[in-house]
Amino acid sequence: MRHQITLVGGQLLPVLLGIKEYQPEVVHFLISKETKNSISNLKALIIGTKTSEHECEPYDLNNIKSVCEKIINKLQEEDEVYFNLTGGTKIMLLAAQSIMVEKKIKGFYINQDNTVLEFPDFKKSNITYRVSTEEFFKLSGQRVSSFKKLSDYSQQDFSTSREIEDFSEKGSLYTKLTKTIRDKYEHLPKNGFESGLNGDKVEWETGKVLVTSTGKKSYTFKSQEVLNLFFDGGWWELLVAQAISGWAEADEILLKIEFPFKSDLSISKNEIDLVINRNNKLIFIECKSGKVIQQDINKMKAIKDTYGGVASKSILVSRYPITATLMEKCKELNVEVFSLKLFKNHPGTFTTLIKDLKYLEKKISL
Repeated sequence: MRHQITLVGGQLLPVLLGIKEYQPEVVHFLISKETKNSISNLKALIIGTKTSEHECEPYDLNNIKSVCEKIINKLQEEDEVYFNLTGGTKIMLLAAQSIMVEKKIKGFYINQDNTVLEFPDFKKSNITYRVSTEEFFKLSGQRVSSFKKLSDYSQQDFSTSREIEDFSEKGSLYTKLTKTIRDKYEHLPKNGFESGLNGDKVEWETGKVLVTSTGKKSYTFKSQEVLNLFFDGGWWELLVAQAISGWAEADEILLKIEFPFKSDLSISKNEIDLVINRNNKLIFIECKSGKVIQQDINKMKAIKDTYGGVASKSILVSRYPITATLMEKCKELNVEVFSLKLFKNHPGTFTTLIKDLKYLEKKISL
């Protein structure tokens, strides 16, 4: 049988990758008092693989060696065993390396660039397994109640999003009307009518929004998603997602991800605009077509820490530049910022966003 002894530390992603990549039949988790409760979420992702847990003193080299020797001594002569050296403390690593040398056992270490280094021949190769976004969330003990993919949207949705973008450029009418609606309705009714102070008015029903300005000029927007696109800023999220889809390396892009409360799965606790799953790393994107406030930045930090961990980053994709104070806040919380209107030349700036994302992906550690 194939056995894997894996050192467990604060990050479980390298542990999961080691199991999925090498497909052992039995996994022996080398844990401490601090990490013994953390692997329950991981075990739910490797159903069908036999597991055992072995507690050690993470800073006592002799104790760690003794625990490893007990595991190995119980194996059959025909069994194959190797170490995942990526997790745990440095003392755990040294103890495992010592055992490997003494007993001529193979092992591997997962690098930050999603490659694996094998011992003792120091062979380096790319990791072939791809962790799904759902697996990422389950590893952090979270579940998703709903999400969308770009394929869920029609060509009319994309066309309407661009029409709304053009309309929003024609002055302040779009901003005024949508603010009026947001201030009045916590939940937008399927059908409605509102007028502004200057006689501007907006009418809506399922699949259609009609705006009439004081100059009697009207604008009609139609699509099955138009209410979300127009009133909730969904048009901006969709255009950003469409631009990012041009990044060929983006393995998976999800939109409008909702997480429920654990105590009540019918109630949404958090929502993320966009998530990119790239090279076994997550990038969380908050899309803001209008004003950005400090609460938005705090939310981004909390979401990254809760749902992504070390192997993730947050980026704010804002249509307009944010204030100096908010930029300072973003730097403090390690939130990246991209502003589409930061430069005068509008065309090509989404290309710059993809360049920023590629650079950002290289900074993320596993």
